[in-house]
Amino acid sequence: MENILEKDVLKYFQDFPEGAYRVIYQTKWSSSGIFRLLPSLCQSLLLRLVFLSSTIDLPTVEKQFTITKQEIIHVLSLLESVKIIKKVMINGKTQFQMNADFQTHLKESILGPMVPNYVVSDCNFSVKDALIKKASLNNAVKMFEDFLMKLLTFNESHNLPKSAFELFKDLELVNDAGSQITRKGYQFLFQETKTQIWILMLSIFGPAQRKRRMGKLINEFFELTYLAPETCYNADPFTKIYSAAPLILFDMMGIIAYSKEKNALVVTPLMSLLRSNALVPSDLVTKPRTITETNYTVYIYTESFFQVKLYSLFIRQNLQLTNLCVGRITYDTVTEAFLKGITNEMLVNFLQPNLPKNIQAQIDLWKRELNRLKEVRAVKFRFYEPELEVQKELYHLTKSEAEKMKGVVFYKEEELTLFVRYDVAEKIKEFLRRKTREESFIARLRKSESDEKKESRSFSSFPQRGISRQEPSKSISRSESKSFKDQRSISRPDTKRPPISNPGVNKRLPEPTQIKSVPTKKSYVLSDSDD
Repeated sequence: MENILEKDVLKYFQDFPEGAYRVIYQTKWSSSGIFRLLPSLCQSLLLRLVFLSSTIDLPTVEKQFTITKQEIIHVLSLLESVKIIKKVMINGKTQFQMNADFQTHLKESILGPMVPNYVVSDCNFSVKDALIKKASLNNAVKMFEDFLMKLLTFNESHNLPKSAFELFKDLELVNDAGSQITRKGYQFLFQETKTQIWILMLSIFGPAQRKRRMGKLINEFFELTYLAPETCYNADPFTKIYSAAPLILFDMMGIIAYSKEKNALVVTPLMSLLRSNALVPSDLVTKPRTITETNYTVYIYTESFFQVKLYSLFIRQNLQLTNLCVGRITYDTVTEAFLKGITNEMLVNFLQPNLPKNIQAQIDLWKRELNRLKEVRAVKFRFYEPELEVQKELYHLTKSEAEKMKGVVFYKEEELTLFVRYDVAEKIKEFLRRKTREESFIARLRKSESDEKKESRSFSSFPQRGISRQEPSKSISRSESKSFKDQRSISRPDTKRPPISNPGVNKRLPEPTQIKSVPTKKSYVLSDSDD
């Protein structure tokens, strides 16, 4: 994932190894959980297969669903990517067959009760009461925002637990050096709460994947989502297999209230988000009410310090009260947010629903203006004496070599100028050194020099004068030179009249020139440029 954070939760499941799916679909918890993550069209097709038939062909799907063929193919491809269905040949026809384990356990989850294999903890009342209060909605939301605040203020302070730092680094929310937040990190902060929790949960499954226990951990996790709220459970079924480390991290994020001393846990309302459909927006963690005026002033009604800090990424703060923050949208703050990886769609979504059309249009224009120019560090190669065939050939060879490396940034063929990327400049230099040292090139270069000397003897009766090789001037004939002299002699007697001006003729007469010889070793100039 380069620069862009994947917010489709199902895409993370598509990257699971095939062996993990065999374990995942052996329980009703995972089968039901993944079924809820699918789009509505996929769910409708699966319900038809579960209760009517385990196989179906493409013409039957087209008859039963009033959607286009492209949409049907997309639905079938999506189900095939998560190993729910597979293509089989039956009587010479292509059929789509449902995974037998998934079909059995999905039917069981629909028709039967969903009772987790956890017992109520026998810890004392004070511990239960403390965990239940800790698992309340307001406290869970506050703990989750505090966890995200550690990421938001990561550039200012690196003081966070090692487990949280490893989690951020594994998701590429912070760079490898652990010094600052990345573009993905800023994009993660602007995602919906349900998507954020899913991404964090799936990242925790990474160590289990290396130990080939990923499928079992996902089953345990989906089972936790079915625990009743405000009920204290014994955590032995989880900790005996996976230790208490994942639960401690869940507790830090406000998803589970966990006591390591009593090995007891209480699920928070945030956990129930993962049991609901991933495509349905959640209102458990609501955005602050905002009012944006046409003069770019924004009023944010919130008591959350995290929300104020988040809006400050693209709003210049002018006034801060207990439950009100007043700021202003400016060109500098918005473009700075764009450079951090925040998209204009994210900004518009955060300012909805009270966003004037002119502000939305201005944000889009600022984004387009930012994308108009792109800065690339490059090195300039200039080949002198463009009239020589040997130089043109060397230029084209160098340009072809740079194109093979995909390093050409810009070129002007008429001036024999080439700009290449900074990272491939050394390879191009080495290519030029190798070419200019070849005997065939040196022989052709000497031949060109001798041809120049022969040509220069034909102009020996004219005064010779060297000029810069960057701008070779054109020689003129004797007749043209004489006409210029006659024109000047005509205007000389009349001292009162201004001289006759000719914009195409300089005051000083151009003189025939002799082109200097080409150096034998280096025939190009290198210069660094940050264009």
